[in-house]
Amino acid sequence: MAGAGLGAATFCLYASWGLDFWYGGLLASKGEAGLSQVTKVFFVLVSSGRILAEAGTLTPDIAKGTAAIASVFDILDRHTQIDANDPKAKKVEKVQGYIELQDVQFAYPSRPDVMVFKNFNLKVNAGTTVAMVGQSGSGKSTIIGLIERFYDPLQGSVMIDGRNIQNLHLQSLRQHIGLVSQEPTLFAGTIRDNIAYGKKDATEAEIIEAARAANAHNFIR
Repeated sequence: MAGAGLGAATFCLYASWGLDFWYGGLLASKGEAGLSQVTKVFFVLVSSGRILAEAGTLTPDIAKGTAAIASVFDILDRHTQIDANDPKAKKVEKVQGYIELQDVQFAYPSRPDVMVFKNFNLKVNAGTTVAMVGQSGSGKSTIIGLIERFYDPLQGSVMIDGRNIQNLHLQSLRQHIGLVSQEPTLFAGTIRDNIAYGKKDATEAEIIEAARAANAHNFIR
């Protein structure tokens, strides 16, 4: 398509010149047009042909842009199995923090043959601090991903305060969860925007308190 577009544009450029020379010469030989008229038309066609030719050179970029836009719309139109704003789910107003994983079996969609968890069980009491230690790939980050419901287990259930998180309104649940990953990502914007990202209606006092809790308030100030 890019080659055809460029070829057609270049053809228009030189064909317009050929048309002018041939037809202009024909009219001049019959005395129906003078040199000045033929010259004016020639330059008009030259300018128009050049514009078409330059537009044709953009065909490869247009093709690349079309492919890029298509991938964006594929993402926007994709229907995920995990709906963070499911209107039928129960909204979470308060979280005590009791976490339980019951007989969880899980494998990542990209590696369905590699089981990360087989009948895995875990209980974390509210208000306690728990450290999970293990070699790389043992499932430490996977536990967090399941609690945040980035993924659903193949079997078993993830419970918070005795409720299966698959029945809870995910966006409202995540508003009660704070996650600091080992490779944090800063979004474009101010520090204030990044801190308030998880809560759209956060007040200035809440933002400052969050910064204090993260031991970041002093150097931010």
